[in-house]
Amino acid sequence: MPKTNETTKLTTGELIIVTIDGLAGQGAGIGRHEGKAVFAHGAYPGDTATLRVTKNKKRHMEADIVRIDSPSPQRQTPACPHFGDCGGCQWMGLEYKTQLEWKKKITKDIFQRIGRLNVDVDDVIPSPNEFAYRARIRLKVICKGATADIGFRRQKSHDIVAIEKCPVANDLVNTILAELKTAISSAPARAKKIDEVEIETDHKGKTGRIIISLTEPAPKDFIGWLEKQIPSARGVAIKLGKKITPQDLLSLTAKTPQGDKLSYGANVFSQVNHEQGLKLAELVIKNSALKPGDMGLDLFCGMGNFALPLAKEGVSITAFDSSREAIDWAMENRSQMGIVTAQFEKGDAIEQAGRLLASGFYFDTVILDPPRSGVGEKIKTVAALAKKRIVYVSCDPATAARDASLICATGFKLEKIEPVDMFPQTPHIEIVMTLTKL
Repeated sequence: MPKTNETTKLTTGELIIVTIDGLAGQGAGIGRHEGKAVFAHGAYPGDTATLRVTKNKKRHMEADIVRIDSPSPQRQTPACPHFGDCGGCQWMGLEYKTQLEWKKKITKDIFQRIGRLNVDVDDVIPSPNEFAYRARIRLKVICKGATADIGFRRQKSHDIVAIEKCPVANDLVNTILAELKTAISSAPARAKKIDEVEIETDHKGKTGRIIISLTEPAPKDFIGWLEKQIPSARGVAIKLGKKITPQDLLSLTAKTPQGDKLSYGANVFSQVNHEQGLKLAELVIKNSALKPGDMGLDLFCGMGNFALPLAKEGVSITAFDSSREAIDWAMENRSQMGIVTAQFEKGDAIEQAGRLLASGFYFDTVILDPPRSGVGEKIKTVAALAKKRIVYVSCDPATAARDASLICATGFKLEKIEPVDMFPQTPHIEIVMTLTKL
């Protein structure tokens, strides 16, 4: 029977019965035991579950599910046989409508708790596809003795779960995966040189490429062998350290809101959910409120997802990114689109913001899409450059809430937060927040 000790006396391995009433930003179910918060991955709101305590800290406990005694009415049958073993898609057992509702609640809670900002959060923009939406996956190769296979990280482990198919990946990704799986299983000696594999397709899911990360130099015929084994991929390259061979690996394309194509090569960031990436760009462009003749600044600009559509409308855009490859592709896209009002430069985005401020430059709107870590105190420099508004894209509401609070302290108001569901079946949340100068 479960123990009824005070939570402070509970030890690792003891059992407790908990009713789950919430979800955390990292995806775990949240309940309470004798007043103390309990986090359990794989548990959903409405579940009553028997849990085994794994950690009992001062303010919360962590636990594993032993059994679900009374399942939540919002549960659904997971669409993947590896659910629970694979480290991804933690919410695949939860109805999609409920996933969206909780992403909104979690975002609002984070901004109140971390940013001390009480602002309405829009309903999450749902993905048109709950499954088969990913245009890119990254896998590990498993070699044991004379056998080789491919898969994803196992949950809470460095081990690998071998897979046949990924239900959140698009059809071409899965076709290439099947061909690659056959290839490496038939040649384990070659497979032992492979560390990771990235499979990616264009926005239509019609053209694909593979990048094979190696642990040691490959034989001269390695690429040729892969190309024969994987006919569904039009481009195959190998990566050793940071060097990719061949350098002219087949480029892929994404779309702009106006219908133009943006090309990008290897090592250039692109959204894995192309349709939602397009909605994200539409939001950013609309919320920037930039008109022909206005001046905009795009920090962490990538291949020009936001800068080029705005420049096409006559906005004068200055854009920075630290990636040489991203800037090269942005300039190539600019040339292909015949745009003259976008200026792209390689450089650390925040350092360049400081340089611009020191030189007395200001912009009607500043757009930024920083990495997950956000910006921190230096966001005040970015805020000082904006005459009217800031549009901030984030894949981590926690760091965005911190940065929003810092921006507001410089004389801005957080007008709205618009979540976009870039990753159905997972707890990951993408947001666009708009701040206006007071």
